[in-house]
Amino acid sequence: MRLVVLIGEDIAQSIGAIYTLRDEIREIVLLSNNNEEEKRQAFRFKRNLQYFSKKFGLNWSVTTETFYETAIESIHNLYKKVTKDGMKVIFFSSDANAAPTIVLGSFFLQNRATLLSYDAYDNTIFKIEKGRVTTKSAD
Repeated sequence: MRLVVLIGEDIAQSIGAIYTLRDEIREIVLLSNNNEEEKRQAFRFKRNLQYFSKKFGLNWSVTTETFYETAIESIHNLYKKVTKDGMKVIFFSSDANAAPTIVLGSFFLQNRATLLSYDAYDNTIFKIEKGRVTTKSAD
């Protein structure tokens, strides 16, 4: 499964969900807005995820992609890029800006992909798929 993570301000908000899904994940694509601070943040998170994957023998592929959050075409091109090969995709908006979350989420929902939300305070994962919302406690 490919986990597509739209990075927000507090990356730590996503750790519980990623940890819970660790055995299902084969690839993680980190999405960040095309500004220098967010790109640096995505790169640091990528390195940490690679270290975690190696340490626990998970063999994840971790990549980063950037987009312009005010350009629908940029967001749509990014969506097409991460879904082009038919691998199962879960879109996870991790404490991210609402505009790209809504736009990307709508692209994924139109094509019956799974959307993921994580409440770090309640340690609960919400999955939206096939017109249903399910919840489960994170590890």
